[in-house]
Amino acid sequence: MRMMGSCHICGKNASQSCSICGSITCDEHIQRGVCTQCRKEGKIEKKKDRDISYTDYYS
Repeated sequence: MRMMGSCHICGKNASQSCSICGSITCDEHIQRGVCTQCRKEGKIEKKKDRDISYTDYYS
């Protein structure tokens, strides 16, 4: 996998980005596409509010 830069939490080489804040994050500090910093701040709940329902998407 291609390295994109350094992790915004620890500074190690990173190849993924957080789906909420968009920051580059290493494998140690990301779970299911969300960085540990966003998890601690509770930003995951805010993202759930933006989900599009099945009927909205296919109507």
